[in-house]
Amino acid sequence: MRLSPAFLSLFMLLLLVGCAGGRVGAFEAQTNAWLGQPVNDLVEALGEPTGRTELTEGETVWRWSGTVPSRRAIFDDTSYSCQLHVHVVDGLVQRIRYVAVGDRILEGPEANCRQVFSGLL
Repeated sequence: MRLSPAFLSLFMLLLLVGCAGGRVGAFEAQTNAWLGQPVNDLVEALGEPTGRTELTEGETVWRWSGTVPSRRAIFDDTSYSCQLHVHVVDGLVQRIRYVAVGDRILEGPEANCRQVFSGLL
């Protein structure tokens, strides 16, 4: 039985998408495990935050910063840092976001930011 090149290409694409989805899913599961947990437990895991911002109605955003090594892009260097934004209400983690900050940010750096913090969460 001979498989067509189109079938093989589609199979490889689906295989790659499936593998990438599992990795993102693992990061999301790891992040979601902190939801509803005391923020002090997160401080024990990550150390003191680099900053805090008080929002309205008792919500506070705690920030941790990390760095991503500079990568050579096709046209120019891309350099950015990563921040972990943790929204806290009544001492409990409500939401976690990965934020890339810097110049010339290309599409998709949040995935790299997840990796910066993944070993710590």
